[in-house]
Amino acid sequence: MKRPSQSVGIFLSCVAALFSGTVLIHILVGSIVPNVYMDEIFHVDQMQRYCAGNFTSWNAKITTPPGLYLTCLLLLKPVLWFLPSSSHIACGTPVVLRYFNALFLTILFCLYFALFRLLSAGRPCSSVILSVSALNLTLFPLCYFFSFLFYTDVLSLNSVLLCYLLQIRRHHHWSAVLEKFILAFSRQTNIIWVAFCAALTIVDLAALHAEYFALVVKNTHDDSPRLDAKIASFKKNRQNPHVRSDFNRFAREKYDSSRDASCENCVVDFYDKPLLLLRTLKEIYEKKFSLFVNFIITVLSRCFGYILVGFLAIIFVFYNGSIVLGDRSAHQGSLHLVQIFYCAGFIFCFGFPILSSFFKNVFNRLRKHGLFTRALFVSILVIIYHFTMDHPYLLADNRHFTFYIWRRWFQYHKFMKYLLAPAYLFALYAIIASLHVQSFIWRFFFVTCCILVTVPNRLLEFRYFLIPYVMWRLHQTSQSKQVLLMEFCVYAVVNTVILYLFLFKPFRWANESGLQRFMW
Repeated sequence: MKRPSQSVGIFLSCVAALFSGTVLIHILVGSIVPNVYMDEIFHVDQMQRYCAGNFTSWNAKITTPPGLYLTCLLLLKPVLWFLPSSSHIACGTPVVLRYFNALFLTILFCLYFALFRLLSAGRPCSSVILSVSALNLTLFPLCYFFSFLFYTDVLSLNSVLLCYLLQIRRHHHWSAVLEKFILAFSRQTNIIWVAFCAALTIVDLAALHAEYFALVVKNTHDDSPRLDAKIASFKKNRQNPHVRSDFNRFAREKYDSSRDASCENCVVDFYDKPLLLLRTLKEIYEKKFSLFVNFIITVLSRCFGYILVGFLAIIFVFYNGSIVLGDRSAHQGSLHLVQIFYCAGFIFCFGFPILSSFFKNVFNRLRKHGLFTRALFVSILVIIYHFTMDHPYLLADNRHFTFYIWRRWFQYHKFMKYLLAPAYLFALYAIIASLHVQSFIWRFFFVTCCILVTVPNRLLEFRYFLIPYVMWRLHQTSQSKQVLLMEFCVYAVVNTVILYLFLFKPFRWANESGLQRFMW
């Protein structure tokens, strides 16, 4: 086992290598693409307005909230106070603004490291494995590419992961409330991941109250002698007859000694058996109403930030008439169910080094559940037939890789889309198999959020799959050095190819004078 100083050294070495390497690539990108590119023209324009103190004017082409501009402005303020003449350079130069994403990317690595350490608690995992896992995920091609442009993706991902980290650590104070506002202000769909964290918090509190009721109130025996001894000690030393004080002491003894995601004293049955949890809550309501009231009060107090952000989101949608800011014509809601399969395919392709270890398990499941597998396969074919959609932007912009995927596969022949059905089926099985360590409730919430994030979008856009992939990858903690090396090589090759095409293979449109570049 490595000493703490060695672990810190490995962590700092990864941070230094990541930041310096990213800055060098930023210098290269800035020298070749010094001017705004694609959506940067809108983001940089809005940043200039905010730097000028104009907070009431909004660029109609921007469809996301102003979190990126407000965060960058806050970081720029000290510089602008001391060097007010540099405002036009700091706020109006794309090359300068892009460097904020180098900072956000470094913070992202730290969040990944913290989450991997928490989520791997209870399982042997060296600091090298944690650091390399965090480094790999930071270099994930989709996110890493957009860190070289003044886009919202890296900051948005940071805010989602910070919210998830606070949820796992059970931090519900005012700084956590503030972070949820930052999360909601970076991208609208992030509200779904706020709901994800809120749902997990509520389930944690429900399971804690249900366990208190079962072990302390009903005197139900647990299989763990260590836990039986702890509960017996708790009962013996009870001094306060009031439910809230009693329960709080129980919660402290049971949970507060472990602030990570894998508390060894958790009653897993409640997380894997939601119906049992609901029945227990119903029994609490009927037999111990004071405990049920305590549960409601605890939920309201711990979830205040989630509730407030959700309430404000509802007000925003009602006032704005839509969840979309700016140009709504290109972001009309739809029931694009095939997005589920696109997302599964995306996770499967980039997660292949990890998912390959589950192939034997997947084949066994396919054989064991033959009837269900056939029914699911038919359902996939039906969904492909009825819910395959294309977006006007998809075939109107040959700068994106999705244009070529769609034109050269899906439009090659009308039956080509059905040939992917077996791959979709296999990918879904593999992804679910890889999450076997997670509780049923966690998997249910995760799949639900992935559906809510992707299905309403008519446009096939890889960036919709970024957070689902990251959340999946964070929970693949027990990986060998060989798998991590393979993953690193895959990411490095993809990053190299994408950046090479973007920087060194530009092309021209007949109706526009500027250079066009390939990108995600």
